[in-house]
Amino acid sequence: MWENLRYSTARHNIATLIAWILIFTFVSLMFLLFSWLQTLTIASQNKYPPTLNCDPIVTQFQTTASAPFFGQFASRDKNYTIEATGTGEYQCFCE
Repeated sequence: MWENLRYSTARHNIATLIAWILIFTFVSLMFLLFSWLQTLTIASQNKYPPTLNCDPIVTQFQTTASAPFFGQFASRDKNYTIEATGTGEYQCFCE
């Protein structure tokens, strides 16, 4: 308590304001950095889309026992494919 008596209230308020400005600036810069990195990621995904080899997937469903389930697996994989995390059943089923 005694060590802070040498600072006036005005000086304490100025130091607090400077600290808040620095915090706000840092958080804003981090937001801008993450936004920029996200745009780079999206641009990279659009420039180099994932390729898919459908031959192994189609051969799994060529037997008469598993053929009826191809549509079910594809419908489950649809939302994941839209989010670019699918396993490929939906893309191969639509070909």
